[in-house]
Amino acid sequence: MTLTTTKKIPLQGFTIRALKPANLGNERGKRTWEYKMLNGPQISFYLRTKGEVFGNHFHKGKDPSKNPERIIFTSGIAQIKFTYLSGKQKIVIINATKAPQELLLFPYVLHSYKAKTNCTYVEYRSTWFNKKDPDTFSEKEFFEIMTKEKK
Repeated sequence: MTLTTTKKIPLQGFTIRALKPANLGNERGKRTWEYKMLNGPQISFYLRTKGEVFGNHFHKGKDPSKNPERIIFTSGIAQIKFTYLSGKQKIVIINATKAPQELLLFPYVLHSYKAKTNCTYVEYRSTWFNKKDPDTFSEKEFFEIMTKEKK
């Protein structure tokens, strides 16, 4: 079947646009991009360079996107150190050189990463990131909570 029309139809049917960096005010923010969908979810894309340390925070889980936090490493190798409220620590290596690797992070686990190679990862959020209420807390606050738990 052949479709004939006298109306000129532009050869498009798609758009391409570059995502803007999340924060031009710092180096890491220049390598972080956020895609906020109209119906609420957000996907953030990250590029971390070899030797870079990042994270070193924890979540309390009040944000549904952090209970658990969902991260998919799409390339590279990263070392992750987990610290639990009990004081125990665990170090693991995520290797996404052959296939993407999913990481689920649960509340009240301090997590710190070190990129062993350049690596990229994606964070899926069920809600948009709220800079005024981020559910991201410092290592200092984690150790304050840990000290109270041990008393």
